[in-house]
Amino acid sequence: MTKPPKLFIIFGPSGAGKTTAGAVMAEKIKVEIFSTDKIRRTKPFRAKTHDYQKTGKFFPKTLRRQFYLKLMADGKKELLKGHNVILDATFSSAWMWQMAEKLAAQTRAQMIPMEIILEKISDATLKRRLENRLKQDQQAAQPQIYWAYKNRFQPYAQKHFVINNDGSRAKLRKQILEILNEIL
Repeated sequence: MTKPPKLFIIFGPSGAGKTTAGAVMAEKIKVEIFSTDKIRRTKPFRAKTHDYQKTGKFFPKTLRRQFYLKLMADGKKELLKGHNVILDATFSSAWMWQMAEKLAAQTRAQMIPMEIILEKISDATLKRRLENRLKQDQQAAQPQIYWAYKNRFQPYAQKHFVINNDGSRAKLRKQILEILNEIL
């Protein structure tokens, strides 16, 4: 009997390091990453998201729902082939988790939620990180999104791994590898 595919959910507030964590995981376990960041940059969404990105305003719920529907559809294709996948998104609302749970049930995948947190990082260090990210990627979320989101975010996953991204990339990598060694 074959093992069910694994559905890794990397979640947390904007700017916490979800994409970096996902890249570390993907490198280790050779798995595709699907992210709402990538989706909003695709041709069908660019025009819809441009003004929100430029001003740093939250996307409306209708647009976020479109992102998550696409995210789930992309992940489902791979899971049905028996491939493990990573979904990289904030997962900041209960309806987002319901979509992921439905996806796991439909594909018989084992869902593994992993929250990326920033616990003791100074505001000045975080501000530098966010500004550097924006310099490297003009389409990245504006820093003010993180500050607004920070007070709004709450995890909905009951049981999940927590990865602290206060330190270096090497420390982040170490935590991820320890978790992967435990579950793979």
